[in-house]
Amino acid sequence: MGQQFKVDLSNAVDPLVLAIDVGSTATRGCLYDATGTPVGTRHKVPHYFTNRADGTVVIDGNQVVDEIAEVLTSLAVSGLAGRIKAVALDTFASSLVAVDADGRALTPAITYADSRCGSYVDVLRERVDEHETHQRTGTRLHASYLPARLVWLKSEQPAVFERAATFLSLGEFVLQRLLGTTAAGVSTAAWTGLLDRHTGDWDEPMLAASGIDRGQLSPVVEATAPLYPQTATIASRWPALEGVPWFPPVSDGYAANLGSGATDDRLMVATMATSGALRVLVEGAPSPCRTGCGPTASVPTSRCSAVRSTTSAG
Repeated sequence: MGQQFKVDLSNAVDPLVLAIDVGSTATRGCLYDATGTPVGTRHKVPHYFTNRADGTVVIDGNQVVDEIAEVLTSLAVSGLAGRIKAVALDTFASSLVAVDADGRALTPAITYADSRCGSYVDVLRERVDEHETHQRTGTRLHASYLPARLVWLKSEQPAVFERAATFLSLGEFVLQRLLGTTAAGVSTAAWTGLLDRHTGDWDEPMLAASGIDRGQLSPVVEATAPLYPQTATIASRWPALEGVPWFPPVSDGYAANLGSGATDDRLMVATMATSGALRVLVEGAPSPCRTGCGPTASVPTSRCSAVRSTTSAG
């Protein structure tokens, strides 16, 4: 990490990375130089979740796309062409957007805090063995994860469920809108409750229990796997980002560990924000997964790809 809180653009060490964080209260963006030091000023667009008495907690995914566009316009100025070499994105964990075949959102982004699917956790318990599922996926059956939410959506909004071609996290939806392509970083996939933490691929038993197939989900990729725009949108609106790789969306917890310098199991990071968590990056998938753990993901070929956490989601 850099020794200064920030550095002027004229003194920044190339290459630069444009990093974007979509949190519970705002979308934020900042440039970082090769030393990890923030460059210049940040840009922040406040937002709020829509909360209702029935347990609804959502945000409009298209609104977030517009917020990120505002961040890009502020930070990716034309004079930085050739200096920005990557764009990275993290979002709050565990979200769901149902998307039709034309890429249009059929639902707002349903957040981790939305509790409308709570009663459908018991439906899942009738379909799968919770202990075995926990050991494979690293997640308990809980309203914060996608299986119960998908079962709820199919039961309560069948027309929407049938029209959905894909089910994406908010970060994946943003990339699909801006780049014309998308993928799920491992940590984002881990927060779905649909990932086999031992293989780093979608868990077939949970897909079946949730009523979807793998073709309705993005491919799971390493956080370091670059994505390139498949449309002219980026180059035409932000020339400084033409040809620049983007990286798959990751969860904010994973980003918090990396940003704090906790890149292995020697350091634990405490996050105190909308929810609280303790996280440590470990090599491989812990076995067995203890009761009370949050999402755990593992890709055998990835160093420190697993995130173990204790969260309000259980």
